[in-house]
Amino acid sequence: MTTTNPSLADLLQHFTSPNNDIRHEAEKYYNSLLQTSPDEVVIGLMQIMANEQIPFHIRQLSAILLRRCLIDEEDSYYFKLQLQSRHYVINEISRLLLQEQNTAIRIKITDIAGELGGSILEPKDWPNLYPTMIQLCNVSLTLSSLQSLSSLTSLVLSLVILLTVKWDCLSSAFWQRLQLVLTTTFFQQRLRFYCSTSNRTVKRAKD
Repeated sequence: MTTTNPSLADLLQHFTSPNNDIRHEAEKYYNSLLQTSPDEVVIGLMQIMANEQIPFHIRQLSAILLRRCLIDEEDSYYFKLQLQSRHYVINEISRLLLQEQNTAIRIKITDIAGELGGSILEPKDWPNLYPTMIQLCNVSLTLSSLQSLSSLTSLVLSLVILLTVKWDCLSSAFWQRLQLVLTTTFFQQRLRFYCSTSNRTVKRAKD
């Protein structure tokens, strides 16, 4: 089981309090802790996000906060972490891309991976991102229409990483594998569903 920082998990719980004073104090303490102990906060958020025993809304909140910490081209907290913590972050994200079962959490993990790998880091900084993308494609080719959308997420969302990662680090073998994925009937069906759902969401937002 993934270990978790209890104090940070409790702090995130206060973020959702209906009491404005409690919520404000929690946010103030969190920001202070992030400034003074970035390793503790980032690792703690990673552990909370990965822990299936923690309530979904707290896991989701940890993913949102983690993205804010890491995805800032001018002031990413990734570069304020110790080297060991940096390795932990990218290795854990790679693991969760392949193993996370909750669709909503995996979407957030993929967003983090895509932006971190595409905008913040160079390929040499995240050497196992490319092998992870290969594994996502390989998994996608073995899917059947009877499997859940949670399993399918690795197929569609791996493309998010693909569109943001540095292009020159991808081999011809990878492109050939990806082409097989893109041309499967099953993928085409899921992509149409994904796009129609996204369009409805955008339309509701505009209305």
